[in-house]
Amino acid sequence: MQTTMLMQGVPSLARAEGSSLVGADPSSAIEFDDVNLAFGSEDGTLLALDHVSLSAPRGQLTSVVGPSGCGKTTLLRLAAGLLKPSSGRVLCDGREVKGLNTGVGFVTQDSNLFPWATTLANVEFPLAVRDVPRRQRRECAMEWINTVGLAGFENSYPSQ
Repeated sequence: MQTTMLMQGVPSLARAEGSSLVGADPSSAIEFDDVNLAFGSEDGTLLALDHVSLSAPRGQLTSVVGPSGCGKTTLLRLAAGLLKPSSGRVLCDGREVKGLNTGVGFVTQDSNLFPWATTLANVEFPLAVRDVPRRQRRECAMEWINTVGLAGFENSYPSQ
């Protein structure tokens, strides 16, 4: 069954049929199990996600669609371990995400390059986080730089 999740509005999400999770599903790449996320401030608390349960099956394309501000990027940040849910669980490959999740990555619409780092250093960074040895990191980064047509710009900065 292909799962498509339609974000209905802010701050709640509609549950896709069959997405309620009891335990870790080994066939799912990413799972959100009854996740709540609240941001606190002096003015009160903003409930960003309200009892979200969603399973993204391995090998299938799962789309999260909705208006700006409804929680799409928040879900990605939770999966990457950049945010921690207020309650509920986020699982990646059947294991609970409890910190930085180096098993996933995502690209936002904004530039996320380190402006003080060269092209080569920016491309090498995720490999360094995964403790890939320096020589292997360099070879892999150079291969990708060549693949995307940036050969000759290894020592350039994003502003250049």
